[in-house]
Amino acid sequence: MEARPEGAWERAWRCLRRERGKLLLAAAALAALLVLGWLAWKREEAEREAVRLQYDAVVLGAAREIYRGMPNVLGMEVGGDILRIFQPRLAEKGAGGAGETLRSLAEVAEAVPERPEAPYYLARVLWVLGDAEAARREARRALERASAFVPAEVLLGEAARGAPPLEDTAIEVLCRRYRGGWQEAWLLAYEHTWARRWPEAAEAFGRLLELRRPEGEPYLGLTVEGLMGRGVARLRSGQPRGALQDFAGAWRMWPWFPEAALLLARAWHVLGNPEEAEAVLGELWSSVDATTRDEIGARVATWYWELEEKEKAWEWAERVTGWQRPRVKAWFHYHEGAFEESIEECRAVLAAAPGDRLSAQLLGGSRLHRQGHRFGPGWDEERRDILAHARRSVESHPDYAQAWYILAAALAVNGLGDEALAAAQAGLEVQARAAEQHLAGSFILGLLLRRQGRLEEAEGTLRPALAKEPENRFLRLELASVLEESEIHAEALAEYEALIAQRPRYNSYFPARYHAGAAAALNRLGRHEEALVHASRALESLPRNTAGHEELAFALWKLGRPEEAFAAVEAGLEALPGRVRLHVVRGWILEDARRLEEAVMSFSKALLDHPDCAEAHEGLRRTLQALGKVPDLPVVARLAEVLKARAPEARERKRILATLAVLRGSVPNVEAK
Repeated sequence: MEARPEGAWERAWRCLRRERGKLLLAAAALAALLVLGWLAWKREEAEREAVRLQYDAVVLGAAREIYRGMPNVLGMEVGGDILRIFQPRLAEKGAGGAGETLRSLAEVAEAVPERPEAPYYLARVLWVLGDAEAARREARRALERASAFVPAEVLLGEAARGAPPLEDTAIEVLCRRYRGGWQEAWLLAYEHTWARRWPEAAEAFGRLLELRRPEGEPYLGLTVEGLMGRGVARLRSGQPRGALQDFAGAWRMWPWFPEAALLLARAWHVLGNPEEAEAVLGELWSSVDATTRDEIGARVATWYWELEEKEKAWEWAERVTGWQRPRVKAWFHYHEGAFEESIEECRAVLAAAPGDRLSAQLLGGSRLHRQGHRFGPGWDEERRDILAHARRSVESHPDYAQAWYILAAALAVNGLGDEALAAAQAGLEVQARAAEQHLAGSFILGLLLRRQGRLEEAEGTLRPALAKEPENRFLRLELASVLEESEIHAEALAEYEALIAQRPRYNSYFPARYHAGAAAALNRLGRHEEALVHASRALESLPRNTAGHEELAFALWKLGRPEEAFAAVEAGLEALPGRVRLHVVRGWILEDARRLEEAVMSFSKALLDHPDCAEAHEGLRRTLQALGKVPDLPVVARLAEVLKARAPEARERKRILATLAVLRGSVPNVEAK
């Protein structure tokens, strides 16, 4: 038989059988290579995932530090850029305390060179710490990685300008460039928040949250920023239920973020559900570590104090341990007008935590208030010591605006008016660099201008600031004082009535001050019955309120009740013997009763403490002239020496010289300067 030709498949099969050993070996080698390659790829993938997780953790940790400590977060006295309103604890730590955050951000920025968040947050930390040049460098690096990263672009513009916010024209240019994107919504939220247009800000934040990309956030932290921003804007614009959802969402995303829980409690309280607020606070308290508990306890105690729930305030204060407990108590005492107690607590804090800047500020403020800004025997050394303390505070915390403002007040009571104004301006500059929007600078500047007699300038400073924040009681109170000194009593009364109509704060000091101010305006308008009512209410709020005693005495005197008026004066002098105007009112009552020599003593005592008191000068001249001679009283000779030594270069110098002229003829060696 003829052999059948071998087919191609048969030849291939015979070849495979002959070479099967070699092929199996090659297949095994290929499989091994594939397995090794897969393992290497998985290892690299795991390493990349580990780096990514480390990157996320460091960036979010930095965000947590930056966002912690929103000022007065529960009282909601906040403003400015909602994406930067969180007063960083990093600023209190300084560059040394923030070193670990800076190092970690720098390391992950190098490890993940394609992502912009690490250099951006690094720029924000540096900006907070006052290193504008380094902040600009890192913001530029973030933009090199993502050219459309608008938060870095805005930060770069702010750092170049020296302070936020970015100019309106610059925002408009950026909005046109990023029309329709998340960047435009971010810019609009930024603009409306700075302008305090809260409904528009809430809408812009909502749009920003809607425009998040399917693959995730445009940058780490944006969602929580957006939720917090919209929540605050909703709360400020009267939408607490929507704010409730935002703060709850932020807290779910970042359970380690106490600000979200604190604001959630605030929203529940606004909705009239204090039980839910307390439940949130209790859950927060149990979920944080011991160190954070002290911070939370202090802030919650302060919040309840502002809500006039003193029992709860003290209950939360007692939960606080260590030096933070006297810190909270010092704050309570300060706002109650119990300045001796505040001083004692502040000193206890500073003995344990010498660098605590709030307590240093409260100590200076309490010492100033305790003395009532008086000039007189025994006060010289104290006011010089307060000034030295204020200078040390500024040296220790040059980036703390409040330290500059206390220095300004200390300089003012030491008669250094020009230096006081310069210190206030320095505080405003510090505040601008720190992106703080509180209006304390405008308040202290207005106060200093008022005390220099520059009433129109003071009013011009205070009115625009008050227009930005109509609920700011400090600004309105100072404006009322300016109007009162300008003898525009009807307008001053309107301001005091507006303050009384607001929800009273701190349960004593401020309501007492408002009612006493209203009583003063009413007395000057001749409406003494109404003044009597307000003066009585002032004393009900704070029995140690000497202004209330003054106005009560004045009203009683004008209503023809001199014995009751005299008793009110004596009660006020018992509370604060050096209160200048109490001595003046006492002098008026005595003068009216024709007890002229006693009236001279009262007016003289007022001038010993306050040589430029116009009312005391006029009363003293009047009673001396009525007597027809200078009575042989040792206090008059002493008064002449004090007036001669302390005649200030101020608006009352002419009155001082006039008084000296009266004294000159009867007291040896007295000459007018």
